[in-house]
Amino acid sequence: KTARGLMVLNADMNQKRYSRATSVNRDNDTLNALLGLRARVMPKTTALVDYEYSDTNYKTNATPDTQDNRILMGLTWENSAQTTGKLRLGQGERSVDGGADINKFTWDLGVVWKPVALDTININGGARASDASGDYVSVENTNYSLSWTHDWLDRFNTTVSLGSSKDDYTVKPGVVGVVARNDDTKTYGVAANYQMRRWLTFNAAINVNDRSSNDSLFDSKRNVMSVGAQISL
Repeated sequence: KTARGLMVLNADMNQKRYSRATSVNRDNDTLNALLGLRARVMPKTTALVDYEYSDTNYKTNATPDTQDNRILMGLTWENSAQTTGKLRLGQGERSVDGGADINKFTWDLGVVWKPVALDTININGGARASDASGDYVSVENTNYSLSWTHDWLDRFNTTVSLGSSKDDYTVKPGVVGVVARNDDTKTYGVAANYQMRRWLTFNAAINVNDRSSNDSLFDSKRNVMSVGAQISL
């Protein structure tokens, strides 16, 4: 952790297989890789440059292969002005076999802010292109979320959260009669946690997901109420 410079290398291979006959065209293999450089510019602040690569190959020609290249620059910081976080900004290019390339401004943000000892505020957001499903080959997603956690007692806290997401879908090359789809989703949530014992925590939550689309078939509203317990050793 005391090094002035660091190099980061991550790589993984994912395989996805579908059992439904109607979804067999979605079987694919994906290679993901990241090469990053880190340079400490202040005791608690680090500058970064990341190159991300993703290559998805589908088992049939019914779904076109895709390739993503992203270059991002940004900063990470720890416990500076009561905040810890990361901000990356850059450009992403998505190539689709037989289709138009997508060039999109790409970013991601994650900040934890503790204005006072009993409150924690989380701010998150991002924008990037990724694979879609059905008659769509790509989706460009932009999302924002905010949550506030307050410790009422040593063993009891509540969290209020809200979020907004926008999805723009690109139709597969060669598919006719399908319009480009645009979804807007709002999310709301309230949760409570009570630590009855060191090893036992009870929780309850209500979450609302409200999606509106230019294609009314995809309009939906989902309310989820849950109660649970977390047991740890």
